[in-house]
Amino acid sequence: MPLAEITFEPHGHATALKVGRALSSDMLISWQLRRGRLARLVASLREQKLARPLSQAIADLAPQVILSSYAAARLYRSPAGRCLSGSIALSRHLSGIGCASTLVIGIRAEPFAAHSWVQVDRFVLNDMAEEVRRFTPILAL
Repeated sequence: MPLAEITFEPHGHATALKVGRALSSDMLISWQLRRGRLARLVASLREQKLARPLSQAIADLAPQVILSSYAAARLYRSPAGRCLSGSIALSRHLSGIGCASTLVIGIRAEPFAAHSWVQVDRFVLNDMAEEVRRFTPILAL
């Protein structure tokens, strides 16, 4: 199925507190990744998604506020090597409010690169569809 970006009002509902929460969540996960805790983070996310019903629609206000907050938080961090921590943080936050999303990790062979993003159905939430099409998914959670 073709990928597309979801449209939302970037930074429209992002308060300083919500952007700070998104930024601190991203930084905490980045710290955990640097300490080799990827398997633990993935297992935790899987458990969180199984523990509660995921019935919140991505078009509702609460997920839109989260998306706006994470988009604004990305302005404060260097994008290099931050896709995984930001994607795990966003997926955890969305599942925490009952919104189903998929964390995707993909690779490409030439030149080798890895990338991650979050999507709902065919809609990419935290990247451009054109960018993620360059990668072959190897994990979808």
